[in-house]
Parts: sequence; structure tokens; C-alpha cells
Amino acid sequence: MSPLFQFLFYAMIAAVVAGFLYFVFGEALRVRFGRSGKGKVDIADDVLIDVRPDAGMARGLLEEADALAKAGKFAEAVHLLLFRSIEDIQTRLEGGVPKSLTAREIGGLQHLPARAKRGLGPIIVIVERSFFGGRPVDSEGWQEARASYEDFAFGEGWA
Repeated sequence: MSPLFQFLFYAMIAAVVAGFLYFVFGEALRVRFGRSGKGKVDIADDVLIDVRPDAGMARGLLEEADALAKAGKFAEAVHLLLFRSIEDIQTRLEGGVPKSLTAREIGGLQHLPARAKRGLGPIIVIVERSFFGGRPVDSEGWQEARASYEDFAFGEGWA
């Protein structure tokens, strides 16, 4: 009987450890790999909260980014738009955004409204090209990112 009890003891310890790990890391795994496991599904915008920044804050951010762009610091201006947009989403999205996610992963979150994904997508691509691809951001890239941010922050038809 002793080997049977020893086996049960170790099986129960393994079950407790597995349950603890699931409790600690389960939500992060669901966010990172999707809830259903059948691919990403966009939820209709009308059931999601508005993750846009306040209009005054968005105008202030654009002024700050415009000043950087006017000084020829286009990459810094685009980075500023991206990072502040992610901060706004972090504060407005229920449950927040896990800090370990990349900008691309945040842009692909299931519970992020489709309009926010469309608005942030071009900014994310420009930052990735600049930061990881080593391509400088020029005036054209800045204008594209700025227009994309305006669509994200001030776009009509939000829920």
C-alpha cells in the first residue's frame, strides 16, 4: 500500500502546483494566445468601451509631437504617439493591457475595438520599421502616423 499512497501524494502535489500556475499565468496565456484557440475574432465595436484619449489630451499630445517633428525628430514624434496611445488604452481598457506585450500584440488584442486597431496599426508599423528595421522616419512617415493618430483619437462613429 505504501507505493500507492506515495503515488497519490505526488499526484496531488502536481495537481496543486498546476492549479497554482494556471491561477497565476492563465489570463496572460489567454490574452497572448486568444481565448478560443481558433484564431482571433474581432468583437463588434458597439459592445466595447471607447479607448480614445480625451480630446484635450489628444490635442496636447499632437502639439508635443508636432514640436518634435518640426525639429526634425520624426522617429521620436511617432514613438511618442504610439507610447501615449498605449498608455491611454492601458488606463481605459477594462483589465488593462499586460505590460509584457509588444505593440504589435497590443494592436491584435481581441478585446481592442477594430477602429483602435485600424488607427494604431500604421503607427505600429512605422515604429517597427524605424526601431527594428533601422529605417529613418521621414516627413511622409510622420504625416501618415499623425493622420492615423487623429483617426484613432478623433475619428467619428465610435461606440
